[in-house]
This record gives sequence, C-alpha cells and structure tokens, in this order.
Amino acid sequence: MADNQSEVALLFKKNKLSLEARRVSNIVEKCINEVEAAAALPCIHRIYASSNVVDSDLSKALEAHQLLKEKLEKNDSLKQESAELHGAKGEDARKTHSAQLEKDIKRSVRNVIRCFRANPNALVSIKAALDVELGESESNLIKTLQMFHNHTIERLFRLDEEPQPSSPSFRNVENLILHEKQSLTHLKEKNEWLTLQISEREREIRHLEKDLGNIREENLPALQDKQAQQNMKILSTKLSSLQKEADELSLQLNSLMLENKQAERVLQEKNKMLETEIENLIQTFDGQMEEIEAKLELNEREYEKEQEEVKKLEELFPALERDCNKIQEKRRLAEEKRIRETRELELKTKAAIVIQAWWRGYSIRKTLKNKGKKKKGKKGKGKRKK
Repeated sequence: MADNQSEVALLFKKNKLSLEARRVSNIVEKCINEVEAAAALPCIHRIYASSNVVDSDLSKALEAHQLLKEKLEKNDSLKQESAELHGAKGEDARKTHSAQLEKDIKRSVRNVIRCFRANPNALVSIKAALDVELGESESNLIKTLQMFHNHTIERLFRLDEEPQPSSPSFRNVENLILHEKQSLTHLKEKNEWLTLQISEREREIRHLEKDLGNIREENLPALQDKQAQQNMKILSTKLSSLQKEADELSLQLNSLMLENKQAERVLQEKNKMLETEIENLIQTFDGQMEEIEAKLELNEREYEKEQEEVKKLEELFPALERDCNKIQEKRRLAEEKRIRETRELELKTKAAIVIQAWWRGYSIRKTLKNKGKKKKGKKGKGKRKK
C-alpha cells in the first residue's frame, strides 16, 4: 500500500514537472528500461517465441544474439581441449576468437535494445510474461537507478517550485497566460460579488413582499385610509426599484458569465496550441536524440572496424619490417660492393697508367741510347778511311 502511494505521488510530481525536467526523467527511465531488458535478455528469446508479439526485425536480432551466445558458450567449453591439443598458438587463436565474439555480442545487445525501443509494446508484453529472478548485481544496479530516478524527480520538482527566470522563448506566452489568469480571477471575483448582490436584493424583495403582505392583511379593512395608500405606494415604488436593480444586476451577471466563457474558451485554445507546440518540440528532441544515438552507434561500429584493420596491419607489420630490413641490407651490401669494385678499378687504372708511362719512358730511353751508340760507330769508321 505504501509503495502504491509513493508511486502515485511520484507520478503526480512527474506530471507537474517542467518540459526540461520531464526530458531528464524520460532519459533516466529509458536507461532503466534498457538495463532491465539487457539483464533479462537470456530469458527473453524463449518467452518472445511463445508471445503474441510479431516483429521480424526483433525476431532476427534475438535469433542472432542467441546464436552468438551459443558460440561463446561452445568456445568456452573448448578452452581446455584447445590448450591441450594446439598449445600456445591455439590459445592465442582462441583468445582472439573470444574477443571478437564478445564484441559481436555487445553489438547484438545494442541492436536488440534498439529494436525494443522501436517497438515498446513488445517489451511490455514480454515483461508481463517474464517471471525470472535477476542476478544480485543486476538487481542492485536497477534498484540504484530507480532510487536515482526518484531522487532526480524530487530534486527537479523542488527546483520547479522555486521561482526562476523564464526562458526568452516562452516569456511572452507566460506573460499572456498570467494576464489571462489575472483577468479570469478578476471576472470570477466580480461574478461572485454580483451574485452576492443579487441574492441580497432578492432577499430584500422577499422581505418587502412579506411585509407588504402582512400590511395588507393587517390593514385590509382600512385600505381606504390615505396613510395606508401612501405606504402602499412607497412600498410599491421601492419594490419596483429593487426589482429593476435586480434585473440590471442579472443582466450584468449574464454578460460577465458570457465574457468569462469567452475568455475561458480563448485560454483553452491557447493551452491546446501550447500543448501541441510542446509535443512537437518533444518529438523533435526525441527524433534528434535517436539520430544522434544512431550516429554514435555507427561511429562505434566504424571505429571497431578500423581497430580490427589496425590490428591486422600490426600483425603484418613485423614480417614487412623484416623484409624491408633484408632489402635495405642487400642494397647496402650491393652499394658497398659497387664502391669497393669502383675503387679497385680506379687503382688498377692508375697502376696501368703508371706502368704504361714507365714502359714508354723506358722504351724511349732505350731507343735513344741505341741511337747514340749507332752514331758513335759511324763517326769512327769515317776517320779510318782518310
């Protein structure tokens, strides 16, 4: 009973919250619903299959999540066998496969929650058929979130009760509503005053009519008396004036009631317009939030893909680095060999030039020496002839 009363009080306070406060409350409620759906996800697939809710996207998402869950359980059961059969390499491969399965399961959970968010009736139907005990950590988390939600509503309700400056976008509307409320209060007060005046005049008329009747009964034999006739005239005049005044007050009351109804109709139309505008703003905000969440999820998936590509490239990088180092070493050795051969060729060329120069000099000197000997021999023969 106390829980029901607290829920009713909480619902009353939530309905009294401002637009921004209700948005905050809706976000926290959405978070609680998502946590409840994620915590009860192991049993949802079985209950959803027997429920009357039909949603192809939700069915596909639940089946895909169930397959991933079975794969993960199977991978965990094969942990010991993989370690015994394949050793360290098999263990590394198993860890990589498990990490990929965990990422796929996280993505699948987000997909299932997105489908439940798009089809809230399915979640309500499944919750009605769901009878499962959650784990201790999940229950504590949900209770903590609910306590935080209650505290948030209490806090926002107290803040809304405090006088705060109006936002510029709604200041004119709030001033108009305040003016109309003041006018309506003034009309109600005037209406009450006129009603009170009319009742007093009617009471006076009834009293005078009663007095007039008594006078007629008492002075019926002496109606011909002049004083009695004068009293009757005075009373009749006063009665007619009071009746006239009562009629005027009735007309004023009717006119004020008509004005009050017209003002109330105008206020109702303005309230409807404001409620429609607020609903449109809420729908726009919800749509923008859904688009932002979809973009964030898309960015997360792209980031995960990029991370996987980076890991693959990092795995290939050591082999490529070794090949690159080998190629650079071969180029360095080839360059050193080319420089060494170039130096040897230069040395051989210089040696050949030196040897050729020495040989030419030696040949020239020998030739000149032989020519000098021949000339000396010819000169000696001429002197002997003489």
